[in-house]
Amino acid sequence: VHLPTETYKALATTMLVETGADILFGTVADSARTTDGRVTGVYAANKSGRQAISSKVVVDATADGNVAASAGCAFDKGDPSDGRMQNVNFRFEIHDVDWDRYEAQKPSEDVLTGLFTEAVDRGKLHPPNRLHLPASKAFPYDPISKTVKFSYWEMDCDASDAVDVSTQLAQCHRAALELMALYRAHLPGFENAK
Repeated sequence: VHLPTETYKALATTMLVETGADILFGTVADSARTTDGRVTGVYAANKSGRQAISSKVVVDATADGNVAASAGCAFDKGDPSDGRMQNVNFRFEIHDVDWDRYEAQKPSEDVLTGLFTEAVDRGKLHPPNRLHLPASKAFPYDPISKTVKFSYWEMDCDASDAVDVSTQLAQCHRAALELMALYRAHLPGFENAK
């Protein structure tokens, strides 16, 4: 079942409230709170400042093990063989596309690659500089799957480095805006896309 993002968030929030859970939006787990070498909660940061939250059990769901690492747990950063880290991904939603029309009138591979390559050459499209997927000179066309990666890309960057992640995501935001202009102007079914 596919749910629009905001609908999913509203349903998940409602379910949590119904269980009696305390919800703190805009809050990040800053680090582990320890007592005598045992994790007894977390320090959290939000608009109210930094605060200690005590608990019997802490589940580190930070994606990068930030709480566990701050508690002194051993960890490896990157692939031991080459140091590469898991790719950072970027997604954005595109609405009001007539997908049936696009599929019926879809430009050929040569036309699509030409459109995107020319846009880059003319300075109308600036692909993120460390793309992993789609790895193509005709971004966002993926020659392996022979599809346009309309709104999903992966970048090679250090997910534990806020500046690196921010730089890559800022480049993705710019590319998304530029691509939407190209899609609306050149792809059938995208004329009213938002």
